[in-house]
Amino acid sequence: MDTEDLKQTVAKIAEAKAAGLGLDLVETALSVSRNGVSIRLYADRPTGGVTIDDCSSLNRQVDEQIYEEVLPDGKYTLEVSSPGLDRDLLGYRDFRRVVGRDVLVFLAEACNGKTQWQGELVDVTEEHFVIRTKKEDCLIPFCVLKKGKQVII
Repeated sequence: MDTEDLKQTVAKIAEAKAAGLGLDLVETALSVSRNGVSIRLYADRPTGGVTIDDCSSLNRQVDEQIYEEVLPDGKYTLEVSSPGLDRDLLGYRDFRRVVGRDVLVFLAEACNGKTQWQGELVDVTEEHFVIRTKKEDCLIPFCVLKKGKQVII
């Protein structure tokens, strides 16, 4: 199995296990070296706020299935953690977690004349999101989003 196939297989297992625990799998990172395979999973709750117990439960469940079905030689390490507060917001699922919080977004195309917006994220759908500033609300389609960040004070 090549590295990309292995990553997809692990991600599929992890997504199913995460869903069973009420979590979203945010990212799967995998690297292969002569010492084995290093797997990093990042999970969060749909509304944000994953706990150490959540990560531990997901780790145990994914580890068991990977060992039984994918890498029975045991030459791998598995880490599960929170994606962190300062990571990029990439789409609907990420934005949904931070509704009601301040965000900073950079756009590929101007919205109301600006390509950078900072304000409260007040609404999110699968197609767009709304940022509220002191002066106005701006409805921004996800298709023009280059990068988004939660503003951490």
